[in-house]
Amino acid sequence: MAAITNGRPRALPALLLALFFLGLAGLLLPRILHEVLGLAFFALVLWHALPFFRSKRKAPLKTALITLFLAGSLLLLLVSGVVLTGWLGEAGDFNWRSAHLLAAGAALLALFGHVLQMSGLLRRSRAAYAAGAGAFMLAAAAVFGLPYLDRWFNTVEVKQAELLVGDKAPLPGRVLTVYFTWPENAPVSPGADAVSGASLMRDGRELIGNSRMVALIAQSIAGGSLSSIRAGEAYSAQYGKTTARARKELEVGALPVLREGTEDPGAFDTVILVYPLWWGTVPRPVASWLTAHSFAGKRIVPIVTHGGSGAGESLKALGRLAPGARVTEPLALYSSDIRYSRARILKHLKGLD
Repeated sequence: MAAITNGRPRALPALLLALFFLGLAGLLLPRILHEVLGLAFFALVLWHALPFFRSKRKAPLKTALITLFLAGSLLLLLVSGVVLTGWLGEAGDFNWRSAHLLAAGAALLALFGHVLQMSGLLRRSRAAYAAGAGAFMLAAAAVFGLPYLDRWFNTVEVKQAELLVGDKAPLPGRVLTVYFTWPENAPVSPGADAVSGASLMRDGRELIGNSRMVALIAQSIAGGSLSSIRAGEAYSAQYGKTTARARKELEVGALPVLREGTEDPGAFDTVILVYPLWWGTVPRPVASWLTAHSFAGKRIVPIVTHGGSGAGESLKALGRLAPGARVTEPLALYSSDIRYSRARILKHLKGLD
């Protein structure tokens, strides 16, 4: 039988740590498993913490501060996790996914300090220095490692039928939504990993580009027509080679030849332009399409998908490439958040003057 302390198995802290790290690994596993591990973790945290809430002993200041930091980070982790499950409805325009990753990193750091404090290691000077170095390394790993794992190893599953249903915000006049997406401009294998870092997501067996998904959502909200920009020469199916070619095209100011079939914007009043941020600006095929048409007197509504750089310098580029157009403030969507972006897109389009 397991040894008991305060009515709790002594192995409970180790079990909590194991569940927490399994939860972090759950980023790479099916979503339902991540949610189940999270629920189990928080149920055991509450059970573990009850004796401390009932205790009348006054904790040392250092212990109290570490515990408060741990409690705060775990509370944010729980709230953001519940919101992301969708159990409470749409997540709104707050970036709950980034908050969830930040809370996970903070909780990891706080758990490290909590375990050291409870074990008494922080009372020894050499151990305290080692603990500080370890805490710094954990914080750095969490800040840089969790977003990286999320972008490049977490499969993005969506249900288009659900994302394309909701409130509308029809724009006046004739509206055209145009998008450029890498998967439709490269021979990407249907079995490719659907990760946000490669601008891909999956609905069952269908592979979808990030920008296409955003464009479909925007069109479902604003109405109007939908069209895509396609380069005459396909990009590589290897994402690294595509980025290398994109950089070279940007450096030489290339205007790639486009395939026929993209809608002529001449008959439209508003163009919602959806594109990924490539090397801090618009992809060169988008530049080709813009320079091939007149946008004088038209409104361009940019929606930019990115991996952390926002809209970059693309707004300035649009001003140069489409003289005479009225370019609105861009909506920048982080690639990992696109599946939760309908509310933000709706709010942005409603706010256009």
